[in-house]
Amino acid sequence: MLLTSRRPLNNLVYNKEQIFNLNPLPKESALKLLISKSPRIINNNEILDLLNCDIPIGSKIRQSQMNSGNFGQKDLRLLNHPFTEILGGHPQAISLAAPLLKDNTLKELFLAF
Repeated sequence: MLLTSRRPLNNLVYNKEQIFNLNPLPKESALKLLISKSPRIINNNEILDLLNCDIPIGSKIRQSQMNSGNFGQKDLRLLNHPFTEILGGHPQAISLAAPLLKDNTLKELFLAF
């Protein structure tokens, strides 16, 4: 039997519980998961709109990007965009974020974080 959980089940279900920690998804796989779980089609113009948006000055995202030296590059690609960092490669976070794209663009979702 295979179960997934955020916490150990402490032998409530099966007396020989084994815990496997999973690594985050690679950025490309994380983005593919987000797009595949989106309740609507995400077009190229929407992706370009996200890549070209200004990150608000007071944003924690902007501060972390400035500190890491990655902020301000003109040729940002989606894989290196802070939005991808927010997803963190965690399938559950991506699966919870995807339905928000029903009423929001990628840019709106990104700026809401």
